[in-house]
Amino acid sequence: MTTSRGPVPEPDSDHRELLNELASLRANTAPPPALTELARQAFQFRSLDAEVAALVDGPDGPAGPQAGALSVRRAAPSDRRLVFEPFDGRLSMELTVTASAGRFRLEGHVLPSGAMTVELRRGSSPAPVPVDADPWGGFVVEGLEPGPIRVTCRRSGERPVTSEWFLLG
Repeated sequence: MTTSRGPVPEPDSDHRELLNELASLRANTAPPPALTELARQAFQFRSLDAEVAALVDGPDGPAGPQAGALSVRRAAPSDRRLVFEPFDGRLSMELTVTASAGRFRLEGHVLPSGAMTVELRRGSSPAPVPVDADPWGGFVVEGLEPGPIRVTCRRSGERPVTSEWFLLG
């Protein structure tokens, strides 16, 4: 076997015996019921983002008007408004996403205002994109491609606050 660090040495007889014993234990042992239940519950949430998106897009979403539907984040037909209020209550972020020609503009406002750095993390790239917020907590990022994204706000001397992942597109 070869990894990115080079070839993996074959286990000697002591290690091979231990690996065989561990494999035997794993094959003959059922997972704990509590773990099985947690896995089942997690599987139920596999489509949660799509379900929330359907609710959030509401009557002025891509499907058009729907009788009795509620829009919880549309500011305009091409805008999406998201609000993140972290559990510790230190910062809240209001984000407006605007689509234009297959790209997205992210306009944000962080409260309370003040000097901070905002980092965007994209699902397709491990490197964050840093953005300086203005003194009033505002920032703008243009030309973002569709895909998952999350926002982290950093203030000097404070623990960073990070949003949940959300989808552009």
